[in-house]
Amino acid sequence: MKVKQSIAALIIILTGLLSSVHGERGLLFPQPEPGESSACLIMDSSTGKILYRGGKTSLLSGIYPPGSIAKPWAAAVFLENRGTFVPDSTIECYGKYYPPSEKVFLPADSRLFNLPADPSGKKYFKCPVAQGHGNTDLRDAIVKSCNVFFLRCSTRSPGEFYAKLCAGWSLSSSVPVSAEKPTHLMLAASAIGEGGLIQTTPAEAAARYAAFYNGGNIPLPFCTPCTRISLKSAPFRMTTLSLIRGFLAETVEKGTLAGIGAGLASIKILGGKTGTATILGNRYKTHGWNIIAFKVPSIPSVLILVSFTERGTGSGNTKKVSEIVLKKIDTGAINLAK
Repeated sequence: MKVKQSIAALIIILTGLLSSVHGERGLLFPQPEPGESSACLIMDSSTGKILYRGGKTSLLSGIYPPGSIAKPWAAAVFLENRGTFVPDSTIECYGKYYPPSEKVFLPADSRLFNLPADPSGKKYFKCPVAQGHGNTDLRDAIVKSCNVFFLRCSTRSPGEFYAKLCAGWSLSSSVPVSAEKPTHLMLAASAIGEGGLIQTTPAEAAARYAAFYNGGNIPLPFCTPCTRISLKSAPFRMTTLSLIRGFLAETVEKGTLAGIGAGLASIKILGGKTGTATILGNRYKTHGWNIIAFKVPSIPSVLILVSFTERGTGSGNTKKVSEIVLKKIDTGAINLAK
């Protein structure tokens, strides 16, 4: 099976069939801001079956830059190729990433990315925390979502990294219209889901996160049993996936999703990740992502919630969407066992 053809077919299937999942749900939660929209879906990680969708469901068939939800995917590539990307290193993050002299920012980068200049006039790529994360290793870089750590690793060999990321996680690739060919920064920034070279639908994102919880399989999302197709196995060792799964658990305990499970009686939160992705064509606006793995008593499999906001941030309004959906599941307003 050709992976890209499968993914293209998936988008067609989802567009036509998502409305059959428990009927049309409508708006389950307040929209983040006037005129802006959000949506969610919940997937069974063992099968790929979509159990629920809500919000502005037309968003679920779109394809978007993943932002920082791509960091665990990048981490898997780093860990499988330690000699090249050196993920076991520790860095000092001061909130700014400057490229090495042989990989300077190019004019195409300035058109695509928001690259501020420091007082000396030197451009840099921002970290989510302006003052930086301080002493940072791979665990911290996922839990606290540090851009500088990931860019340091991927910049060691941007082309090789990008190729392995796309191959390992069945990611579709494209070149932004602002560039004739990818720059070093565009390739390296795929590690943080920026630059437009990798994009994903919410359902595909859920399927890739399912691999961390189901033994390494990336299922093809489906809505009815007749469309069930297994996509592929992720080519990563179980020790790699287990290590990253532990980092995702820490993210909901003390990282960017801290407190997401507070007050829930029947739901066990296992892990998650936030993402804030620059909208292609507007480097000053962002999409928001949440991926949350959880369990409920009525279903034996780990479930994957994807929340997406058309305008927003992963740790801001998108997190609020996730909290509302989880609360509705906990109180029985959403019944996933139907």
